[in-house]
Amino acid sequence: MSIPLITMFRSRVELLMQAETILNTVLMHPPDTVDSEVFQLPICGLFFFHQLTEDRNRLELDSYLLHIEVVHQEDEGRSAVLDQGELIEATLHNALYTDLKDGILKGYGIKVSKNPFTNQYEDENIGRIIMQYNIVIPHKFGDGFTKTNY
Repeated sequence: MSIPLITMFRSRVELLMQAETILNTVLMHPPDTVDSEVFQLPICGLFFFHQLTEDRNRLELDSYLLHIEVVHQEDEGRSAVLDQGELIEATLHNALYTDLKDGILKGYGIKVSKNPFTNQYEDENIGRIIMQYNIVIPHKFGDGFTKTNY
């Protein structure tokens, strides 16, 4: 049975994030509150939002927003929290783009553009990173299962 391209992309992103040793917990569309005593920090929440479908003759372009939030802890003060946030952001960004270039997602014509990211601290030892990517997945018109030669 075929898998829709967005499902394949979404599960691949989840697997990529779970493979990163810098993260302890990865949750797809987590609830509003996550108990940090149940899940170890850093916690990564992945959100996918469908934005637009554009028809181009025999091609459809589906646009999505990938929203990633990571809550992490660093015990050495605010500058260490921000430094750790930048390290986590760079690691996750590299994992996503490396897989698009050389991994399973190569050859599907998936376009990813990064929006500016936010690196902030919640308190003295807790930080939050917010990263957003615009994703465009091309496929044949009316067939979300078929990749394009594009």
